[in-house]
Amino acid sequence: MKIVYVPCYSKLDPLPILEKNIGDLKGFKRIGICSTVQYLPYLKSLSLMLSSEGFKAVECGQVLGCDVSVAQESKEKVDCYLYVGSGMFHPTAIALETGKRVFKLDPELQNLSFIEDDEVGKIRKKRKGNVSRALDASTFGLLVSTKTGQMDLKDALKIKKRIGESGRAAFIFAGEEVNPGRVLGFDVDAWVNTACPRIAEDYFKKPVINPTDLKYILEEK
Repeated sequence: MKIVYVPCYSKLDPLPILEKNIGDLKGFKRIGICSTVQYLPYLKSLSLMLSSEGFKAVECGQVLGCDVSVAQESKEKVDCYLYVGSGMFHPTAIALETGKRVFKLDPELQNLSFIEDDEVGKIRKKRKGNVSRALDASTFGLLVSTKTGQMDLKDALKIKKRIGESGRAAFIFAGEEVNPGRVLGFDVDAWVNTACPRIAEDYFKKPVINPTDLKYILEEK
């Protein structure tokens, strides 16, 4: 089926909010700006505003779903990020994947806040705990989402081969929805998630790790 994406832009201008709260960014020099598609047209004006106040603005671009690669690619060029949008999902992902302070400029709530270090620390602690619990696993279930934009069967097959070469067993479980309730009763020691990386934060009875964590489990160099 052919999929057509139609961008829909917000009429809520985030510039006045930044003007009002520009002092909150004091202490940072290089600021990476990113947003969801709704606010992409405003990135240039925000960049000019920051530049006029003595900051160096880096326009990272659009984050989409679980993909925050535009932020990851620029993390060596910036001191912090300014995310334009609502909700905690995207800015928290940016903080997790870059290790940088992330400010959230929310046009709907009309405020500027930042992601708390404690919140990021809790998620990292849970991920490390899952890796620790999976160290002795001998059987892995590979979670594959069939949703558009999340399906990565090719990567799952590569992971299956790597696990097999380590002397352990791996089986692929594919479905549109990947959640704790859908995998109850399957006899595996741990799950490897190839869909949205934030799925690993949900409560599963068995440990869930992301592909990047496998090197610790398989002791790869």
